[in-house]
Amino acid sequence: MISCLTLLYCKKKDSMGALNMKKSAKISKVNRNLGSKAVLALLLVALWGCDGTRAEWGERTGRMVSILNDSLALIQDWRPKSVCKGMVTNVSCVHSSHNAGLHLVNYQQQQPVLLSDTLSYYLNVMRGYVRDSVAFVVHENTSKFAFWKVGQKPSPWKDWYWPSSCARHISVEDLIRPWKNNQFIIRERTASCPNVLLDTTTGQVSIFEFSGENAWLSECTDFSYVDGKIYCLRVSSPQTLDLLVDNELMDVLHSEACEFVKEKPRRVSKESVELFNEYVSIQTKCSYGYNQHKLDADKMSFDTTFSEVTLKGKRFIHQDGRVVDYYE
Repeated sequence: MISCLTLLYCKKKDSMGALNMKKSAKISKVNRNLGSKAVLALLLVALWGCDGTRAEWGERTGRMVSILNDSLALIQDWRPKSVCKGMVTNVSCVHSSHNAGLHLVNYQQQQPVLLSDTLSYYLNVMRGYVRDSVAFVVHENTSKFAFWKVGQKPSPWKDWYWPSSCARHISVEDLIRPWKNNQFIIRERTASCPNVLLDTTTGQVSIFEFSGENAWLSECTDFSYVDGKIYCLRVSSPQTLDLLVDNELMDVLHSEACEFVKEKPRRVSKESVELFNEYVSIQTKCSYGYNQHKLDADKMSFDTTFSEVTLKGKRFIHQDGRVVDYYE
């Protein structure tokens, strides 16, 4: 009897010991998990702060402002920043741009940047030809405008005065175009206020109407004032791009394989036809970038001798396969 009881007691003791060991192992594992999570939380707090806020800087990125001639172009760049709040889940971020730069580069051959300037602050650089090595810029709060010659600082800053019916809102989609009497047209703004005329002397902004002597411009996909004449690019059919000068048809560019688009949907499609002084930027429905063409100002026609260059993002891609990229 004693032997049986002793045996039962030993078995029970062994079972309880094993159970206790299992419980200890589980508790140890839980503690290790809790410890790991605590260490991770401390690291996140150290990196992000108590409220989970952290700032992340991206690499500088950019785009073309305008082609200046057969070899030179103006490009802009900036440094993006994201400030995010939240821990793991429920994260919200605010994105911003900083340190605006303007650079004169050779898009035919990869070379060191010819002229360059980078600011300690950000501003909006509007796409379009202004004059040689000069860009039109808008203060970050949109209250002032200036001209920025590459290699220098933007100056002078001037106030501008917008009509009450037009919101003073500047987008990266907006285009600047030279106009008569040293004025400029800002295009692609909003559906209710698509084109405005800026008098740079007074800073006065007025709505540009397609009426009177300018009524014919309503058919233009893009237009500009070049060498004392009004140049108009008009997509007259899916595969036909017309060049009109002072409302007279001068030349036609045909696209056999791909279709042009007549209008650029606001901030939906990148397909477009745009005029940068004597250079034309075209994106057809099947192209993978913007194809750069040239106008012959003397003959007032498309220049068929110009070697076509494709602009994709920030890269200039040539027909022979060469790629010029100033942000590699």
